[in-house]
Amino acid sequence: MRAAAMRRSRLLAVAVALLAVSFALPVSAQTDPSEISGNELADGTWTGSFTASGVKSFSEAGINSSVTIEDSGTFSFAVVRGSTSGTWSSTGSNNWHTDPGQSATIVGSSTLQSSGTLSGDRTNLTATGTTAQAGTLNITARGRSITQPISSTTPLTFSMNVTGASCEAATGVLSGSFISGTFTAINGASFDGDLSAAEKVALVSGLKEQNDNRNNFINRMGWSGDALPEGTTPPREFPMADFMNLMAEAEAVLNELRNLSNCIALQIGQDKVETWDNLITRGVAQMIKAAVESYPLPIEQVRTLLSAGLRTGAIGSGATDLSSAAAAEEALRVRAEEIVNRGGVGFREPCANPGGRGCIVFHNHVLSALLVGAQMGWSFEVEFWDGTTATFTAIDLLSRPDRGDL
Repeated sequence: MRAAAMRRSRLLAVAVALLAVSFALPVSAQTDPSEISGNELADGTWTGSFTASGVKSFSEAGINSSVTIEDSGTFSFAVVRGSTSGTWSSTGSNNWHTDPGQSATIVGSSTLQSSGTLSGDRTNLTATGTTAQAGTLNITARGRSITQPISSTTPLTFSMNVTGASCEAATGVLSGSFISGTFTAINGASFDGDLSAAEKVALVSGLKEQNDNRNNFINRMGWSGDALPEGTTPPREFPMADFMNLMAEAEAVLNELRNLSNCIALQIGQDKVETWDNLITRGVAQMIKAAVESYPLPIEQVRTLLSAGLRTGAIGSGATDLSSAAAAEEALRVRAEEIVNRGGVGFREPCANPGGRGCIVFHNHVLSALLVGAQMGWSFEVEFWDGTTATFTAIDLLSRPDRGDL
């Protein structure tokens, strides 16, 4: 009983390592954030300025005239996990003039006061807002002059597209219906890996939720210390659905960690990202091992756990912790070997027709175990009906010419 309880409690001890992340590790950033080139904005708070100009031509009553637009402004926006939001404002002027040779002249000017909001993604932002215009127009025709006041507020939309970016700075172009221009921006985020623990968790959104779910899973199973809490017992059958939900969450976090942009990796600290990845994959491997050793899992569940381990890199040649990976894989291999020898295989030795079909017989669940073993290149120590044993690779067993399945 105590041995079984200790095996079950191993899941708790191992799972604690799953997200026991240290936020005080030394930082050794290997990339200069100013040297990263691309056209995507890194997460952070960006501030900058823009200039824009344009000419709008129009014709009315046979008179051709145009207005020259000059504008400049500032903006501030936050990029959080690729989503951008912020504000902008600008001041500018409009100047009217009439093309030479017209029967009338239009001369005037106005001031512009504009503001609004910004939204978008890492490469394209859209500015929306309003422009308040105030000024006068002088219209002269047939020797008479009229002064007309200008006062209006109209909606305004323009786009800002990033053309070049490092972690710390960006440039881009601005375009609207009658204007075009450029902008520059500076990121106020830190790239020395010195963010707070809360900021780090926010950057990798699934981390805290995954940790909480792992704790809830452990608590529901009643695993705590070397013995089960009084009045609690583990479930009779392995809770595969709960376990696989946990594996899916771990897999999602690993996928996010392994696809961070260089800039976000610098913000978190590149060595911390590697440490998180190692801790989670090691935890997955050790939890798989503990689960296999705690329950007599059928081959279908062995295959499911093996697939989860391979997908996450917790098992296999690409594993970051080869020792944990090897231990988890060996536990799965041993369980598959037990299934092969659980009375579902028959070796007719001696066989009435040596080498003929039917001298070795596999039941269906044994065949499944051998197929898993063949996928992994496993060998099994097989018990013959007469009590003798011999070691075969799974591939050798599957390819025997005297095989006959039941």
